[in-house]
Amino acid sequence: MTCIVGIVQDGKMWMGADTCVSFGDYYMNSEEPKVFINKDIICGVAGPVIVRQELQYNIDLQFVLPDIKAHILTKILPSLKKVDDKDEAELLIGYKGKLYETNKGVLLCSSTKNYASVGAGYAYALGCLYTTRDCKDPEHRILLALEAAEQFSSSVKGPFNVLCL
Repeated sequence: MTCIVGIVQDGKMWMGADTCVSFGDYYMNSEEPKVFINKDIICGVAGPVIVRQELQYNIDLQFVLPDIKAHILTKILPSLKKVDDKDEAELLIGYKGKLYETNKGVLLCSSTKNYASVGAGYAYALGCLYTTRDCKDPEHRILLALEAAEQFSSSVKGPFNVLCL
């Protein structure tokens, strides 16, 4: 699994992730980042590598429906079923200053806070994001949150990647 962390601050969306890919009890670091930018969308994927590749290269992420949640539910998630039939992927999508989380093929919600996290280490990351809420440096907060997740989750490993849109 992994840990994806997102923050919205000062009109920008920040997202970071670890680089660990696991296959059973085998772990390796991937050169392909788990977070990416596609035009006006920033996206992070925890789960099967093929899901990130499908989202990054094969699915049109441009939201054409007036309701982003409807677009995710009716266009994006059904398209992912062909590569993730077990609904193992968790997504964190940043769009127009909001973060949207999906878990196991269902849209959970848009975050009411200016931060969110998905993946195996999400609880540790959220705790860190809460305690650093007064910190003005979003990249630093994301790195701290990922380090906390790495400390307590065996499937989160650095180095970490952080992007900003």
